[in-house]
Amino acid sequence: MAGWLAQVNPGFPFYSSESIANSAAGVAGFFAPNTFMTIYGTNLATGTGALTAGEIRDGMLPTVLTGSTVRVLVNSQPAHMFYASPTQINVLLPTHLAPGPAVIQVANGGRAGPAITVRLDKVRADPARDA
Repeated sequence: MAGWLAQVNPGFPFYSSESIANSAAGVAGFFAPNTFMTIYGTNLATGTGALTAGEIRDGMLPTVLTGSTVRVLVNSQPAHMFYASPTQINVLLPTHLAPGPAVIQVANGGRAGPAITVRLDKVRADPARDA
């Protein structure tokens, strides 16, 4: 099916719920506000770029990397980027998101990928105590 979708929308970002992972665990799921997410797919970016120290402003990561046109939206709000390549994007999820469903979408140069719904969990201040 992925090949069929790529043929229908050549050049558009392609990814699925199974290819969106918690960056620390490396598996789909386990998302929460202010945690890192990795999106694997195709046509995610036209080149490769990584965060530089000069892009951090007032302690915040950028929502678009220098020289890039890639943006990741979470519930229509920009996520903070720190790496983008044609097959992988790493972002920090916005801190103000509430637990529950969240819609993830990648836009690359005006071409939007599919809107994928994931579940955000509650952030635990002390995971050992809250378990």
